[in-house]
Amino acid sequence: MEHIDVRLMGFLYADGWCYYNKNGEYYEVCFQQAARNVYEYYRSKILADYRGYYRERIRKGKYEICIYSLEWYRLVKSLKSNPIKYFQINPQEFITGFFDGDGSNMGDEIAIYDKNKELLDAICSYLTNLGIKCVVRPCKN
Repeated sequence: MEHIDVRLMGFLYADGWCYYNKNGEYYEVCFQQAARNVYEYYRSKILADYRGYYRERIRKGKYEICIYSLEWYRLVKSLKSNPIKYFQINPQEFITGFFDGDGSNMGDEIAIYDKNKELLDAICSYLTNLGIKCVVRPCKN
């Protein structure tokens, strides 16, 4: 991977997951999305950088893609453990991706959902400084 696509990182933080087979046989990075246009946008971003094996399916009414890569696995593990690092690279792009995964437009304000209160506070502070009303919705999971 040549560069970090911060918008993709925001989206993968919100809607992605990673898994490894305990025998070390494979490392998997996946995401699901109900909206086909959003799915296709982020699918194309991943496949622009990744040339290996992947699978796609519709699962529980959502589009899903999984790629098999140790490099991507390590990247997403890093992202999940320290999203602020990626947010700080380009807050606007990170928020755009994050919102595509876990945000809601509520008329004159936006709501964002996550369990990481530090990240939610950083995002809300950034948006408030831009004059955008923001509501954080901490989640348990």
